[in-house]
Amino acid sequence: MNIRDFFYNIIIAAKKILQQISYDAQKMDSVFEDHYLLEFYYLYPNVSSGTFAAKTNIPQIKIDQYITEKYGLDFFQLSNKFRIEHFLGKNALVVSVENLDISSLKGSGFTNLVEFKNAFSIYAPISLN
Repeated sequence: MNIRDFFYNIIIAAKKILQQISYDAQKMDSVFEDHYLLEFYYLYPNVSSGTFAAKTNIPQIKIDQYITEKYGLDFFQLSNKFRIEHFLGKNALVVSVENLDISSLKGSGFTNLVEFKNAFSIYAPISLN
């Protein structure tokens, strides 16, 4: 066995152990609130459950499972939902297609208007005119 195979086997074993660790709901709520909500993690462009897992040292599969069970959404959908809510709360104004441009999205986590409009149509309680 060469060194590469040796470390590969160690990594596989470590992943199996991490997947078996129990993360109770209270701990997950605390981690999620501390890192995802209070730090506005969802506002960063290109977030994923993988990057969030790396940040929190919790296996990605556990994060995905927690979000699905608690919110009924996947990580990407939840991030877009919170982005829209944040955008609407921050920009308490009438949003219409005519007055919406890329500068309006600064700090929202969206990188283009198409991405924003698609998420907005799904998660906003109102529609764009």
